[in-house]
Amino acid sequence: MRNLLFVDDEFQTLELLEELYSPGNTVWTALSGEKAFDILTKQSIDAVIIDILLAEMENGYTLAQKIQQQFPGLKIGLMTSLNKEAAKENYGSDFVILGKLDLVLTVNESGLSETLNSFLTASSVC
Repeated sequence: MRNLLFVDDEFQTLELLEELYSPGNTVWTALSGEKAFDILTKQSIDAVIIDILLAEMENGYTLAQKIQQQFPGLKIGLMTSLNKEAAKENYGSDFVILGKLDLVLTVNESGLSETLNSFLTASSVC
């Protein structure tokens, strides 16, 4: 069982991710960077997956950098529904890029998508 935090400004996306990943995991969701920090300071989180295109003042990449500074060693991934290759060119050197569709469409009986499972079990910590 893992403690996962998903950060996205779209409530429907968070609902779907929570529904998909709750079996076998503890899932936390945040609609903003402020809420994400609140959860991170109160809960033991194994990984944070942040939407690159947050509508608030800071985008997901900036939020990921701030979280990385305050919580070194925490696994942080960026998710996008846009072109994954373009996102990798812009942000991939600092963070793992996960496609929203990869996270949503490939959930298996163990309760994790292959994409998320690979990210969580990778030896390198972003």
